[in-house]
Amino acid sequence: MPEEPTYLTPRTDAGFRFLSVAECMVEMAPAQAPGENRMGFAGDTSNAAWHLRQLRPDVQTGFFSRVGQDAVSQAMLDM
Repeated sequence: MPEEPTYLTPRTDAGFRFLSVAECMVEMAPAQAPGENRMGFAGDTSNAAWHLRQLRPDVQTGFFSRVGQDAVSQAMLDM
């Protein structure tokens, strides 16, 4: 009987991994003070990665996107 190909063998050393690929959007919402807004970040793929990380800390989770070099982009990277 031939050997089973290695690509069908599950990796037991790395566990599960999840990579989300897309953009993350800046979201502005009203703040408590009248006339002020608070900034957040959202998007279906970034939300999926964030929530998966909260629900399953054992899953290695990543988010891949192109990011600018401005203060808002840095705030997104810092979250």
